[in-house]
Amino acid sequence: MPRRYDAHKKAAAERQRRLSTAGRDIGPLPPIRDPERRAEGSRDLAFFGREYFPDICCLPPGPCHYQACRRLAGAATNGGLFAFAMPRGFGKTTWSWLTAVWALLRGLRPFVALIGADEPAAVQLLDSIKMAFAHNDRLLDDYPEVCYPIRRLDGISQRARGQLYRGEPTALIWTGHKITLPTIAGSRASGATVRTAGLTGQIRGMAHTTADGRTIRPSFVILDDPQTDESARSPAQTQARHEIIQGAVLALGGPGTSIAAAMPCTVIKPDDLASRYLDRRAMPEWHGQRTPAVISWPTNDNLWGEYSRLRTEDLAAGGDGASADAYYLTHREEMDAGAEVSWEHYRQGCHSAIQLHWNLRLRNPAAHAAEYQNAPIDSTDGAEAITAKAILERPAGAYERGALPTLRQTLARLTASIDVHDNLLYWHVLASSTDLTAGLVDWGAWPDQKREYWTLDDATRTLKRKYPGRGKDGAIVAGLTDLLNSLLARTWELDGSQHRVDLCLVDLGYKPDEVELAIAQCNAPAAVIGSKGLPVKATNKPLSEYTKHPGDRVGHYWRSAKPPKRSRRQIQFDANAWKSIVARALTTAPGDPGALHLPTGNLRLLADHYAAEYPLRVTARGRTLDEWQLRPGRDNHFWDALVLCFVAAGVKGARPAALASGKKPSRKKRKVHYL
Repeated sequence: MPRRYDAHKKAAAERQRRLSTAGRDIGPLPPIRDPERRAEGSRDLAFFGREYFPDICCLPPGPCHYQACRRLAGAATNGGLFAFAMPRGFGKTTWSWLTAVWALLRGLRPFVALIGADEPAAVQLLDSIKMAFAHNDRLLDDYPEVCYPIRRLDGISQRARGQLYRGEPTALIWTGHKITLPTIAGSRASGATVRTAGLTGQIRGMAHTTADGRTIRPSFVILDDPQTDESARSPAQTQARHEIIQGAVLALGGPGTSIAAAMPCTVIKPDDLASRYLDRRAMPEWHGQRTPAVISWPTNDNLWGEYSRLRTEDLAAGGDGASADAYYLTHREEMDAGAEVSWEHYRQGCHSAIQLHWNLRLRNPAAHAAEYQNAPIDSTDGAEAITAKAILERPAGAYERGALPTLRQTLARLTASIDVHDNLLYWHVLASSTDLTAGLVDWGAWPDQKREYWTLDDATRTLKRKYPGRGKDGAIVAGLTDLLNSLLARTWELDGSQHRVDLCLVDLGYKPDEVELAIAQCNAPAAVIGSKGLPVKATNKPLSEYTKHPGDRVGHYWRSAKPPKRSRRQIQFDANAWKSIVARALTTAPGDPGALHLPTGNLRLLADHYAAEYPLRVTARGRTLDEWQLRPGRDNHFWDALVLCFVAAGVKGARPAALASGKKPSRKKRKVHYL
């Protein structure tokens, strides 16, 4: 009896296994319905999008789409990098994930990584791809080897684990962060994988083990809008994301393997992450394509001015702009003259694309510039502001960091400066001639951070760590003393002559007592003076009108004075005036009088600091001047150090080129702001 029962149990288990296997086996695949359409779609990405996704690609593509498709297809097929920005609504993200689908189906890229500004953004991209494979009937018709096993899941992802095809596991994976397409013999997409990650999340080591035991790594990356509004406003965050892309992302393919990548992006701020990758001069390997909605605006200002008046008045009265529409239709030929748009079919209910974009610009010029022209307006640029991009594009001097430059006139002096903070001391050394033509010699932080880019907040080698056992103030004094001794002991050689620092200014604004103590105990106190920048505004009394006491010296926007309750004399200077002088030096062409020369090498950190402030022209009490403002969230400490070096040169007798030659300095025309 027990033997018969055991046999019965075994037979029942075998029947159940066969039934389970039969239930999990998806059976034969449907035939390909339209081989010609499939073949044409494989050859042409733009055709693939229009034919297989007509609900998404519902408007005829414009020239910008065909150009982007050629680049995207080229990257997916042959490798390479491509960054492109398109106006809102033009479908840059859509065409990117369509490229991923196209590359997977063709077997061009067995592992695609989707990387967003954060993880949820990348998951949204994967959701679009999953919807295409699971619910697109046209893809099911022509790519049954991929879509039919997915369709048989009936939306229940747990079924993927046990799914079989002809008795063999399909190894299908269908989760929120990763999909692996069915393993089907003869399928070009067999076992192809897609994974998601946030740019600042876990990227390194991304790999997948295939059904046959091979380990594969990403060969195609889609970096979808890899910055956020917050990161775009922060040079430090922008630099961090840039380094992640250039390092971890482009190394995802593994040692010795180049990776293909596409970056659909949006320009949020000038010189943000997107701007870097779209700049063909700065990063030519990314083949940046920046598409504005309007290539050229209409030339008939009078007719468009009347149109704007009619539309504004109609909307203000509660209308819908019908009178302006009628006016446009009546004068359309004349009003369209000179206009050129990137995509004529994108009209959003207007009679033409140019009418749409005129309306959008009329409603909000800044939003249209950013969202549709990919040329955001920097709201801080009320006057002539310095940009990091302009600094980085400035021709480098014919000398390396740490060497002395050859200036127009004989080198007159070396000056140094130190900007004081709790954790770090920022320093500069500057060479200059009598007309304030100058060259940056060297710079750094104390303690040295041992890396090319950092912020004050993320500094790891701090004064407190370098000088353990001391309090905050004691560490500042020790650091200042050591840094002063180091700078004043150094020598630089030019044309056989040895040069030392003639004067070092140290900022007194934060810790005056500690600064004066460090100056007193350094090895050469006579070569060091404390300094304080005064925020002289248009509403304030000019520095030249300050009361002059016995022993005071007065120079060009600076004075030497001994304030009450202070033990040493200090240099007081008009911070706004000297920042304008230094800004002019940074925008004067190298070789011209008064220009600031920069050495060769990586200047990104300096450029971000130098561009951290902007001038606002103010008129008050009969005076007009530039008042410098700090951009939110920026580090400006090397900018402060550079300004101090120029002030020190002024104290040693240098004057701006126009004054040194006896000419009155000219001012460039700038926007006027009334407060």
